[in-house]
Amino acid sequence: ALVGHISSAHKDSIRLMTGNQWPNNPKLHFSNRLHKLATALDAAQLCVVTALAGPLFSKVDANDVAKAFDIPLPLYQEAVPQSGPQFALLDIALYRMERGSPVPMAVSEHVDP
Repeated sequence: ALVGHISSAHKDSIRLMTGNQWPNNPKLHFSNRLHKLATALDAAQLCVVTALAGPLFSKVDANDVAKAFDIPLPLYQEAVPQSGPQFALLDIALYRMERGSPVPMAVSEHVDP
């Protein structure tokens, strides 16, 4: 994945790897502040997957969900071994809707893979 600050004609974005892949990101002058946000979002993601593990996925916990679906879920529980890459992608975008922007919008409803 492309990480760091990315700028194009109608969009600026910051894309960073979280979890145990954070040290592999380029150093940005605001990285420390984004690291706090990334850590909080990873923890929220883990809470959601943990809550849905049984009812939605028929799994015991988030670790079982990650293994079953080959998801590199950032697992911050001490009981879970930290082997291999465990991460998410923090992607923040600013779309500029100025004169000459693509019509109808620079961004439309979509799903990232």
